[in-house]
Amino acid sequence: MTPSQPVRKHHPLERRALGRTVRETRARRAWSLMTLADHAGTHYNYIGALERGLVNPTFESLLALCTALDVTLGELFALYDVRLVEIAAREA
Repeated sequence: MTPSQPVRKHHPLERRALGRTVRETRARRAWSLMTLADHAGTHYNYIGALERGLVNPTFESLLALCTALDVTLGELFALYDVRLVEIAAREA
């Protein structure tokens, strides 16, 4: 890494923005982690880790989450774009 490159935090900005997006979408449905995990066919620990920006989800995982949350991938990423800008502005 050169001195001009920014140091990346442990949880990259993009993963944290995606996690916040999933958390907000889940909260709009008033679902617990366990409820979303059951509907998406995964474990609630995975959902929690995703929401905290600790995991990098696969495309299949994102599709399962979108199906469970009744949103399109496009809708999820539209909200993600908004959250990404907000987080980046706050950390600038």
